[in-house]
Amino acid sequence: MLGSAPGLIDLLADRAASLHDEHGCDSYVLVAPGSSDPDANAFVVTVSGRLAERLGRPVKAGFVTWQPTVADGIRALRSGSSGGGDHPGARTIGLLPWFLAPGLLWDRGLAAAAELGVTAAAEPLADEDTVAEIVLERLEAATRP
Repeated sequence: MLGSAPGLIDLLADRAASLHDEHGCDSYVLVAPGSSDPDANAFVVTVSGRLAERLGRPVKAGFVTWQPTVADGIRALRSGSSGGGDHPGARTIGLLPWFLAPGLLWDRGLAAAAELGVTAAAEPLADEDTVAEIVLERLEAATRP
């Protein structure tokens, strides 16, 4: 797990800005796989909160294999219950990946969103230099004597 590595919020904020520019997204679901470990899921919720603060727009965590689901996140944003106070219901929702690469779970998240008419989505994160730098830093730290 990449966790709270510096640069990930910046990377997600850049992806959100692109979705805003291309599709007019005014809110986002941070799509994550989901885990049986409540701490891992709580961390994703924390990331979504940090991202919302950074963007000044609502962001909800939505899990593919856990609760709240991607659909739950979309419904909460549409109803205006984003936890962000003065935000009305979302008009255009974008999907932000908490995934390194495309695959079955990311596809399931996209399909769940598409059933509710949400199709604007950023690409998974692995193709970014920031992610490679984080992996290299972790490898170097793990191999230091």
